[in-house]
Amino acid sequence: MLFTRVFALILATVIVHVSPLSAATSTPKKTVQASKPAAKAPVKKPPTAAKAANPKVSTPTKKVVSKPAAVKPAAKKVASKPTTTKPAPKKAVASAKPAVKKTAPKPAQTPKKAAAPAPKPVAQAKKAVSKPAVKPASAAPKKTTAQTNKPAAPKPVSKPAPKAPAKVVTQKKTTTTPQKKKVSPNNDKLIIIDAGHGGYDVGARVSACNEKSLALSTSLMTKKYLTAMGYRVILTRSRDIFIPLQRRTTIANQTKSKLFVSVHFNSAKSKQAKGIEVFYYNSKDKWRSGSSKKLARRVLSKLIARTGATDRGVKDGNFHVIRETKMPAILVEGGFITHEEERHKLTDSSYREKLARGIAEGIDNYFKG
Repeated sequence: MLFTRVFALILATVIVHVSPLSAATSTPKKTVQASKPAAKAPVKKPPTAAKAANPKVSTPTKKVVSKPAAVKPAAKKVASKPTTTKPAPKKAVASAKPAVKKTAPKPAQTPKKAAAPAPKPVAQAKKAVSKPAVKPASAAPKKTTAQTNKPAAPKPVSKPAPKAPAKVVTQKKTTTTPQKKKVSPNNDKLIIIDAGHGGYDVGARVSACNEKSLALSTSLMTKKYLTAMGYRVILTRSRDIFIPLQRRTTIANQTKSKLFVSVHFNSAKSKQAKGIEVFYYNSKDKWRSGSSKKLARRVLSKLIARTGATDRGVKDGNFHVIRETKMPAILVEGGFITHEEERHKLTDSSYREKLARGIAEGIDNYFKG
């Protein structure tokens, strides 16, 4: 009976020791770490109590030791687990210890700190909100101004600008019409200008100076001045070709021209002969012969005024071109190629321009009365 009681007590003690160990294994790591000192205390006390009560129970103690030996490895395993987490439990214990002390101040500090930073971000948020609120407002009018400026640029379209030049063009046209009206009074007056000789018919010649070239050049210039005055002009020849005398008079008679002017240059055996002279035909037709003489005088006076050459006067001549024509006709001898000084003048185009202008002005003076 005693043995059974002792065995029961041992079992009870073992169960008591095993239960906390099982509880320790089932509980989380933190509880195991906290229960370590509690497990060590009861393990040492029971053997001392058993030895004091029953010294004979040496054999069963060995058996009991064998049983907790199986438990000890579990304790060792538990111990091995916390070995890896030894720093953690220390911190936990350390935190647990002050946690009790600091729990009171922490709630007091947390609300204060939370309250202090809370208004700051709120103020910052308000400022941030106020700043962007101002920025979009400033940006919005800028965009609106830019947009308003964009349509403002196309509004002043330069389309009406081309209309102004169109009006100017019409004004130019109006300005040109009066010029035509000024020219119109002489437009019905057709004049024949006959350049003497041409082609193989050289006329008078001294070295490189020949009559046909001088006559053609002076006739072309005369046409230019008469056209500028508004007269219509026909040239019997406009290049170096030969035209028979009959063909020249036929052109004048068929075109029903108002005047006929033949351009020539003179020559003489005497090298002293010089100056300008004009011939007309004294026919039975008093009107024609009188008009021809009048034309010869007007042309000669203008020639002398322009050139300053010697005036050899108006003379009666019996040349084919002034005899066979049916309108007032004259033949101009613009100078002597055989005279050295006069020949140098005739080879100068500016002098021939003076001759051409004198002939044109004499014709214009004739029509003016």
